[in-house]
Amino acid sequence: MKTFLLLAGLILSSHSAISQADSVRTKHKIALNISGWLFGNNRLDRDDSNEDGKIIYQIRVDGNGNIVSARPMQQTVSPSTETFYRRQVIRFKLRPKGSSLSSDLTVGTLTIDIEPGTIRSQPRQDIIGKSQPAFYLSVSVIRYQGKVIDVSPISRDYYGEEDRSTIVHKLSRYSLDPSDALELVSNYDWHASGDKLYKSYSAYNQKDPVFLTKSIESFRIK
Repeated sequence: MKTFLLLAGLILSSHSAISQADSVRTKHKIALNISGWLFGNNRLDRDDSNEDGKIIYQIRVDGNGNIVSARPMQQTVSPSTETFYRRQVIRFKLRPKGSSLSSDLTVGTLTIDIEPGTIRSQPRQDIIGKSQPAFYLSVSVIRYQGKVIDVSPISRDYYGEEDRSTIVHKLSRYSLDPSDALELVSNYDWHASGDKLYKSYSAYNQKDPVFLTKSIESFRIK
């Protein structure tokens, strides 16, 4: 009887483990559009949010194939999901199409289509014990008519996650048309102090005028 109960317990434990492995997670499709480079053997881990949507990154690639910056140009997912994928994108190393490498930065796009689906989780035996720590810096960038006019670092909260509720941007009013500077102060909660304009973003998705764009960009630190 004891032997039977022990075997029954093992069977139930095994069945429970399999059921937990077959969890609802997301799957994705990746499209790379950049001259001279291929996606190579990079792998993108799935997130557990069960969100669906799309993220289009503008990426800059150095002469060795490293993605040195990734800026979300368009996204239909939550900020936390976008951050999850951006942290992986800036660790990618692309493979050159030909034998010659350029010393200049190459600019292109990388698109991630995310859709939920039931996928069996499997251990990543190929990277166990081989992963290297990656260090990156995330900043908020403001562009005026396509030109960068301010960069603000993004701090982290107690749990190490990006805190986008404490971002402050400060601009020189001389970097803007006088009419545009007046519109920021009059209609978009910017404040004037001397020759500076500043705004504290309590919510990063606050509306801005069409002539001003802001984005989160990440840079890998070697």
